[in-house]
Amino acid sequence: MTKKRLSYEQSEEYLQTGDSFEDELFKEEQKDDSEARRECAKALYKLLENNLTKKQKCYIILYYKDKLTVKEIAEKFGVDKSTVSRTINRGRRRIVSNAGRAAMGRLFSKK
Repeated sequence: MTKKRLSYEQSEEYLQTGDSFEDELFKEEQKDDSEARRECAKALYKLLENNLTKKQKCYIILYYKDKLTVKEIAEKFGVDKSTVSRTINRGRRRIVSNAGRAAMGRLFSKK
């Protein structure tokens, strides 16, 4: 039985580039709702781009953006569904952890 392997590089097409995460997240200007949502989305993509492994990025993008189930992702990559679930959960924890660090650093930095 041959396992079907896909490249984790496919997730890069979803990731955008721009300013640093802190700049995007903590802009002090008031913006309308749609522009604020775009800025939050950019900041989230920055977190994904800078803080996750390729596998975590790929699984999280497939799960949240492409709306695939854990079972579908597991079948697509030829791995167990518990592996996919653990990878997504570790990625989530990493995002939350790094977002918290960035926010705390920004909060307590000297201006």
